[in-house]
Amino acid sequence: MLLNVVLKSLLYPHELTLDLAQASLPYLEELADSFIPQAFQIAARVTNEQQSPTFGVEIIKLCLQLRPNDLSLLEQLVNLYILAEDFDNSLITAYQLREICLTPTLKLYSNYLILLILLRWGVWQEIAHIYQEYHDLLQELTRQKNITLEPIIKTSFLNICSPLPYLGDQALANRQLTNRVVEEC
Repeated sequence: MLLNVVLKSLLYPHELTLDLAQASLPYLEELADSFIPQAFQIAARVTNEQQSPTFGVEIIKLCLQLRPNDLSLLEQLVNLYILAEDFDNSLITAYQLREICLTPTLKLYSNYLILLILLRWGVWQEIAHIYQEYHDLLQELTRQKNITLEPIIKTSFLNICSPLPYLGDQALANRQLTNRVVEEC
């Protein structure tokens, strides 16, 4: 019953609903498998329907208290920070995500997110190092056979090459690299 009350209250962006959810978290730990997916959907709904990405951020942060290293929650948090135009926290969270990524495809994806953030806010002085790592991972990936994509990145992996034209004036090489990624997916 508490789970339903908390979830229904989160549909209304207000500080008191966050207080209720925060106070209820210790009692929801055993129901995390039910709470987190529903809260995730509510965060997306509140963000889209009520144009409140900052409230969506707070909902995802509640979920992260139950599962601190959940990749999909961290990715969603990055995206919500971007929507809320919170550069610092989007970048910090993207770096956090990168630290816990273990596979080459996840590392590539986290570098892609970092590059998107840096490009969006025009922080060119930090791009070179990340771009080099991103490019190396991308080339390594295209040399592999039978690439396995984790569920978190399957839907967005085709966009993984989108920063290439902005970061290198190598149209032919970029097109070939993009084509190899598409073939592997």
